[in-house]
Amino acid sequence: MKKVLLVEDHLLLRMSITFMLSHEDTAAISCDSLECAEEALLNHAFDLLITDLKLSSTGDGMEGMRLLEMVNKMNAAIPVIIMTASGSAETEENAHRLGAYHYFEKPFDIGLLAQKVQALGHFDTPLIPGRSDGIRRFGKSTP
Repeated sequence: MKKVLLVEDHLLLRMSITFMLSHEDTAAISCDSLECAEEALLNHAFDLLITDLKLSSTGDGMEGMRLLEMVNKMNAAIPVIIMTASGSAETEENAHRLGAYHYFEKPFDIGLLAQKVQALGHFDTPLIPGRSDGIRRFGKSTP
């Protein structure tokens, strides 16, 4: 069974991605804070980390980068996908330089996230069968 750690502080997005990832050969563990994610990484072996860049309004906005660095020190073979609603070209470049597998800016098409996860070769079954176009985009949208 494959294990995915999802770190996202927005409940609806966290639930949606967890639902997408959860099926018979995948266990999705979700956290809403840096502290929860650090504890999970220390206590479990994961095949993939999907994390928001900014995890709280009180943080510095780089919590996801700290998790990426932590994973690199523990096991650099674990792919990391970064998501953010407040990114920049410089932040994306830094994420890739630190070894991020992919970087998504919110809002994004959850189907693209599923494709990136499946491209890793870890997942044998479709992650979002029967997806309707009405529930594809997640995250904060700008007017």
